[in-house]
Amino acid sequence: MPQLATAGRRVRGFLSDAPIPGKHVIATRPLAANGDAMRSARRKTALVTGATGGIGSAFADRLARDGFDLVLTDRVASSLEEAAASLEQAHGVQVQRWRADLVDPADVHGLVGRIRSGTVPDMLVNVAGFGTNQPFEENDLEVHLRMIQVHISACVSLTWAALPGMIARGSGDIINIGSLASFLPVNRDVNYAATKSYVVAFSEQLQPHLRGTGVHVLAVCPGLTRTGFHDTREFGGLGETRPFERMWSTPEDVADRSLRALRRKKVIYTPGVINTLVRWVGSSHIVRWLGRRVFTVRGRASS
Repeated sequence: MPQLATAGRRVRGFLSDAPIPGKHVIATRPLAANGDAMRSARRKTALVTGATGGIGSAFADRLARDGFDLVLTDRVASSLEEAAASLEQAHGVQVQRWRADLVDPADVHGLVGRIRSGTVPDMLVNVAGFGTNQPFEENDLEVHLRMIQVHISACVSLTWAALPGMIARGSGDIINIGSLASFLPVNRDVNYAATKSYVVAFSEQLQPHLRGTGVHVLAVCPGLTRTGFHDTREFGGLGETRPFERMWSTPEDVADRSLRALRRKKVIYTPGVINTLVRWVGSSHIVRWLGRRVFTVRGRASS
């Protein structure tokens, strides 16, 4: 398969030369469809990480309603089974369950091997992530390293795994979930904003390289979203009080708007008019300079 070999060399040249387990053979599995004329057609498949809750769950449901078969990943097997069974029953699609904890590099390499050995999705949606609400130096180092592993290493690894097959096929979409926080000065969860900034920059730099291949990359940067992310004690019940109510989105709204942005070939997208304005204001050098002046290293307003 000379076309695939060329695509693989092309991707390895700008992402990584590290060996990844799994034979690099791309195969597609034709699925039956209604009507004799459609029986040989291959139904599209989407791989969604962090798929059992919040934005990941909303993407999985939206894509299933659009007729995609799914590959779902999550670290909790029971939640994964429950989500997959519900989608199969509701939408009549096929759902593969890939239990994996993206904090664990071995699990990520296992996913990479499965993708490179045949399960190349038509769409990859990198959603999995987590945040904290403590000053940088007060968090355990291990927490920061786990966040880098999930937000950056797993995202890059799965993108690297999927791209050769997508390029060889001449089509594919990758959605990477960033955050509005990546454009704003933050005073507490510094590593969250920084790792999400990488996700945005990675997507933006990757897209021009893929021009003409039929593969498109979109970085989605949601603002406050009703996912349970902010409901924990660590965030002081922010998800329950919901200040700035007009800035909050639902996961379903984020997924729907993001897929429309993908169809419009956006590269960086922030759902919601107010959030978009915040992003543009926050991106200005003046606002970033003010943020550095206002916040001290411990996240308290300076005098």
